[in-house]
Amino acid sequence: MTKPTQNNIGVMSLPIPVNIAQSKNTTKPSVYTMGKKHYETTDRLGNVRVTYTDKKSWQQNKFALNVSSSQDYYPFGSVMEGRKYNLSAYRYAFNTQERMPELNESHYTALYWEYDGRLARRWNRDPKPMVYISDYSVLSNNPLKNIDYLGDRLEGATQEDAQKAKQEIFNSLNPTKDISIEAMLEKFFTLDESGKSFKNISQLEFNQWLYGKGKYRGKGSGFSKEQIALANGYMKVINASKKIIVKFDDTFTGGQLEVSDDEQSAIATIGGKMVVFAGTNGPLKSTPTSIFVHEVVGEGIAFLQNGDLRKYQAEYKENLFRNNNNYNTTPMFPEYRQALLQIIQTENLYWKIIGSTNLRLGIGGEHYVHPDDASKVGLLPINLMSSFSEQPYIIRRSSHE
Repeated sequence: MTKPTQNNIGVMSLPIPVNIAQSKNTTKPSVYTMGKKHYETTDRLGNVRVTYTDKKSWQQNKFALNVSSSQDYYPFGSVMEGRKYNLSAYRYAFNTQERMPELNESHYTALYWEYDGRLARRWNRDPKPMVYISDYSVLSNNPLKNIDYLGDRLEGATQEDAQKAKQEIFNSLNPTKDISIEAMLEKFFTLDESGKSFKNISQLEFNQWLYGKGKYRGKGSGFSKEQIALANGYMKVINASKKIIVKFDDTFTGGQLEVSDDEQSAIATIGGKMVVFAGTNGPLKSTPTSIFVHEVVGEGIAFLQNGDLRKYQAEYKENLFRNNNNYNTTPMFPEYRQALLQIIQTENLYWKIIGSTNLRLGIGGEHYVHPDDASKVGLLPINLMSSFSEQPYIIRRSSHE
């Protein structure tokens, strides 16, 4: 065995190259260079305080951790003078976000913001604005309590809106107010410390409860297929990386989902004034819960899968105008046609759950179901038959190397 040598700064030097793997087809050695992998130590808010490499030091006849960088912060992330070391060695820092040293050592970037820790303000406007706070504020002005890994955060515009959203979820899934179901819904649909954002739902456990499997064998939800489909929809919306903010406005008529310009978030407005639609058995008057299901799950899932439907809608309306408003012969983009049908099918889940035989037809208004799809509005939406996402919504940061 080759004896380790020691250089003049006390860092152990290994014989190079280190042969850790041998190919079957070649004698060329594989080389692993120590010191390039970093491990981080963070505080309770996820702020990176100290990093170490996998290359240990040999000091006083024993191995010691090789610190590659360290820093302390003022509350909003500005690095303290005299309490920092070798910041360039590691890219991630305050709030787990990436440092932008070309601007300054206290400037950070994330999926939804550019943020200057010296000013305690973001450079861009918040994609999920709150009416009671500046669009340029960060961490709700409380960096000792709040975290915001992506620079954004299903959530309510206010804590009151979040509580109303939670109640509408319960109203749609448990209209009979069954006590045992209510208790389980409380278990899965919970708000985080901010009181505005829903916590992610464990897909495995939620499915076990929905179908009465695993530890919930014999004591599952007992849900109908419509309730299961709608529950799947809520879980997809809550667990998605693109977020939907819900706000209730008693002065608003019907509902609306407004998608941000970058298609990374949307605001669902639930109005207090009801609308009458064409139904399969006559006029159908909306309810606050039907509007909530339509906007948050119906249009919400369509947004998560296709982005802003307005990009299809504008061209379709133009083609419709050129075709003398003939809905039967004007072609639709397949994605747009499918999305419109699934939005109406999703709302009809609610009508069927409460025992109504009158379903929404989807004729007229912004969501005009293609005439050839009119017979399908009472079917289960394909995108809610499974709890599994059709595309990877959840975005995770790559390894810190």
